[in-house]
Amino acid sequence: MAAAGNAPPDDDAAAHEAAVGVALARRWLDTIAREVAARADELTRLDSDIGDADHGVNLTCYQGLQCVSIFLIVATNSFVLSGLIKIGSRS
Repeated sequence: MAAAGNAPPDDDAAAHEAAVGVALARRWLDTIAREVAARADELTRLDSDIGDADHGVNLTCYQGLQCVSIFLIVATNSFVLSGLIKIGSRS
């Protein structure tokens, strides 16, 4: 936090806030990806009771969070931010 009298200009503050938000989103999504991967067998077992027993595999690999994790490694902060804004603005 900037000391009184040393506050950054509004553009700098907005950029800093966006960067902090993207960093938080990256950590949040990475944590979810790790937890889903760690519990893939359990998710598949639970899905087998009511469905086709593919949740663990789909969420982890083919359609899911493994792709998100790779994307977060290679994507720029501005690209991640624009994607999050688009997702959040869908109604």
